[in-house]
Amino acid sequence: MMLKIKHLGGTALALFLVLQVSACAPVPDYHTDPALATGFVKRIAVLPLENHTQERFVEKRVHDLLSTQIMSLGFFEVLEKGDLQRFLNDEVQGEDKSKIPHSTARRLGREFDLQAYMAGAVEDYTMQRNGSYSYPVVTITLRLVDISSGKILWQASDSASGYSTTDRILGLESEGLHHVARQLIEDILLTLTY
Repeated sequence: MMLKIKHLGGTALALFLVLQVSACAPVPDYHTDPALATGFVKRIAVLPLENHTQERFVEKRVHDLLSTQIMSLGFFEVLEKGDLQRFLNDEVQGEDKSKIPHSTARRLGREFDLQAYMAGAVEDYTMQRNGSYSYPVVTITLRLVDISSGKILWQASDSASGYSTTDRILGLESEGLHHVARQLIEDILLTLTY
């Protein structure tokens, strides 16, 4: 009987700790305009992301992850990347296609029947070291902009790390940059439902 009570006590303690950790899990910083709740945004373009890191081409990898996550979560239809690239090449001068003027956004919306576009930046995408242990750190900022008004409907920013004390102690490898970035994007996008 004493063994059963100890086992139940251990299970209860483990459940309590899991609930405490999940209750304390940080939510990304975000802002949602009440207009987004009306459901008028059905189809969007995902603009090329800005790259604020030293890592070349990381914005392209994160862009593809972002587009895939938007579609897999079922939030919006996403304009095909090739159609968007052709439009931006014709309409936007220079190499930086991550920011577009309001007049260009309106033409984009009319041409492809879009209600909004998503833009943002990769702020950090690095491997950090703690002794002999390496782990990824990723920071991303995203915003959803109403094409007709130019108003920001939603903006969110968050950072994630693949650091694990258990992995470090056991000499295991941390999660990779790709995995951490994908999970971070999902966490950020889920603030659209809060």
